[in-house]
Amino acid sequence: VWDTNRVNALFMEEAAKSILVVPLFDEVQEDKVIWEGDKDGIYIVRSGYKLLMQEMRPALGSGVTLNWSSLWRIRAPPLCLLCEEEPEDDMH
Repeated sequence: VWDTNRVNALFMEEAAKSILVVPLFDEVQEDKVIWEGDKDGIYIVRSGYKLLMQEMRPALGSGVTLNWSSLWRIRAPPLCLLCEEEPEDDMH
């Protein structure tokens, strides 16, 4: 039940009227986050990736086929040559 006196004290008349017509729930349940990309409602990287690929597909055009699993298995050379003069790290 709205505290009518408080609402009227805090808001202008028209705003208070608008607020007071909004029905309130008898019982309030705690909010929780539900991921709609998975049948269990729990976020996992796989479902996030799948959703991203579905959203990207129209932007890529109908002639493009995404076969990312094959891409991840490619045996490609390293992106840069190792000089072996200093220990290799993120900065070298």
